[in-house]
Amino acid sequence: METLKKLILILIISTLTLSCSYKGNTETSEVSKKKPENAGTVLYMEESSETDGVTNVRMIITQNFLRVDEGRGSEDYILYNRKSKTIYNVVAEDSSIMMMNRESPEEFIAEPLIWQIEKDDSNALMRSDANKNGATHHKLKLNKRDCYNVVALNSFLGDEAKALSEYYSVLANELRYTFKPSQETQCFDAINIIEPHKRFSFGFPYREWGSYGYQRFLKNYQQRVIFPEKLFEVPKNYRQF
Repeated sequence: METLKKLILILIISTLTLSCSYKGNTETSEVSKKKPENAGTVLYMEESSETDGVTNVRMIITQNFLRVDEGRGSEDYILYNRKSKTIYNVVAEDSSIMMMNRESPEEFIAEPLIWQIEKDDSNALMRSDANKNGATHHKLKLNKRDCYNVVALNSFLGDEAKALSEYYSVLANELRYTFKPSQETQCFDAINIIEPHKRFSFGFPYREWGSYGYQRFLKNYQQRVIFPEKLFEVPKNYRQF
């Protein structure tokens, strides 16, 4: 999964279609009345950036884990353990696992961010069950300059937004160890390193895009799914660092 490997490397170096159901012997099945430990939500998204082009991304979220990959059969993936607050970046090509679970460095000090937020109702089209409470477009300006846009779902996929916020906060802690402020990357730094929870504070981002060329939108999703335990494991014979 070359793009996911590039995502981690680019972030560190810089400072650093859903099937509607799964049947038979596929990876998932419908949840029974009692919620199993590995029950949760699968999200299918499309991401794009100026450097990597367009990529399809699958996110599987349960009460204990967040897994990010390119779909069924992915050998490369990112696994976030929500209990231990640890990220595992699994790369099959060199049989390696990069672990990230450091606290933010004590010497990390960032200039205060001055945000201006404009919001308006959005006509973003979603499946009817997601569109019951509508969506809101939040336009974020940083120091009076356009920075980021989030079309957030109102009162829907809130737990999933919380999981993503947790993951990106742990990733941000890692990026802070090599962080070097720059006016050219100010918006990127603000969103990904300084205040990684900001874009999830409005609700689940159905669509988001930044002034630095990144964008992502939710293509489809399925809730109340039971996932096999193997999706939340890392290879025992891989080298960890």
